Amino acid sequence: MNQELDWYILFEGTKLPEFAAFLDVVASNKVIPEVDESVSVWFWHFSVCVGTDNVAPSSEVLQHSQQLSDLLRVHRSTIILAIENHFPRYSAEKIYDDWVRGLEIMMRKAKKVEKCTWTGVLGTEGMKAEIRQGINLRIVRSSKV
Repeated sequence: MNQELDWYILFEGTKLPEFAAFLDVVASNKVIPEVDESVSVWFWHFSVCVGTDNVAPSSEVLQHSQQLSDLLRVHRSTIILAIENHFPRYSAEKIYDDWVRGLEIMMRKAKKVEKCTWTGVLGTEGMKAEIRQGINLRIVRSSKV
């Protein structure tokens, strides 16, 4: 399926692959039990970024992105199954590739700066219902922190 999402993350001025906006899903220790809690929390905060300007030290971005990238490669088949369950209307392979490429871009950019910046950009057409629902769940979750 070639459906485009209507929001994305700009990281250091570069548009990340569309499903990189959902890195918090794979960073959840429910998908990969070996994910360190700090990585899970960091990517959850990373993904809740529509309309906000965010900054983090590049060393922090590199540390969390590298750990998640390593786990993505080790647990590929488990992650593909989780994607199929979480995003049934989208290509699991595409989402997986977006996550890998998104992390690669983030690490490459983080190596060139002292602090990394990003923001979530919401399109004008609105999002697909299942994506909107996922974002709403994140917003509710973030308000409880």
